[in-house]
Amino acid sequence: MRLMRAVSLSLLTVSVTAAGWVIPAWAQTLQQNEERCGDSNPDLAIGNCTAVIQSGQVSDASLAMAFNNRGVAYGKNSKYDLAIADYNEAIRLKPDLAMAFNNRGAAQDSLGKLDFALADYNQAISLKPDYFDAFNNRGIAYGKKDQINLAIADFNEAIRIKPDYADAYSDRCYARVISGQQLDMALSDCTKVLQLTPNDENTLGIRGFVYLRLGDYSKAIADSSAALAINSKDADPLFVRGLAKQKSGNAAGGAADIAAAKAIDPKIAEKYAKYGIAPN
Repeated sequence: MRLMRAVSLSLLTVSVTAAGWVIPAWAQTLQQNEERCGDSNPDLAIGNCTAVIQSGQVSDASLAMAFNNRGVAYGKNSKYDLAIADYNEAIRLKPDLAMAFNNRGAAQDSLGKLDFALADYNQAISLKPDYFDAFNNRGIAYGKKDQINLAIADFNEAIRIKPDYADAYSDRCYARVISGQQLDMALSDCTKVLQLTPNDENTLGIRGFVYLRLGDYSKAIADSSAALAINSKDADPLFVRGLAKQKSGNAAGGAADIAAAKAIDPKIAEKYAKYGIAPN
């Protein structure tokens, strides 16, 4: 159960890799390199983008996109420093390239440099006011900094731009429940996610927490159990179910779930204590 899921990256081109075989980057035409610079396979994308970058035959705008796309590929391989270096080049070549600021922010976020990430997301939104990815990513970053009201405001904007994007509702549900505010709205958000993506384990766990906050312990147990049926090693729904069992009079069952949650995540009780939630 988390707000800290992966951030969203932006590419311009889409892969046209032939089924069943791959042409090495060096054996392709420059046009093929440019097309495959956005390949979903990061290693293929890196090879093709590098061929474009080294060709000396493309405009600054195309070169900026090649650096941006190679940065995305490096990020997929968790090579965030290389990704940031490429985004820096993309921004130098094309200072109004909003996606490069968003993507650099995502790389900074992955390195835990949240203030740098927020500055990049701010710039991306300044350049592109209806930039869904940047609003959603900034909301995640604010959530990591426990600036929950700012996170909720950004998820509101993300949902305004893409009303059927399930993860934004899930993140807003979580932001609301950990703040202990707007619980009816949190319940509506989580329920919306489960309408869009039924049996989403993360959202079932979050909604179980919402029901716990609302004092509906039977539903908290039901949602937590449903989440655990999908992933039995998730400490959050185990802990929430244990609390709900305790509060509904099942002391032994609650203690067993809480102990199992602590075995998976020894800091789980500290996490919920920050939200004002503790075992009996």
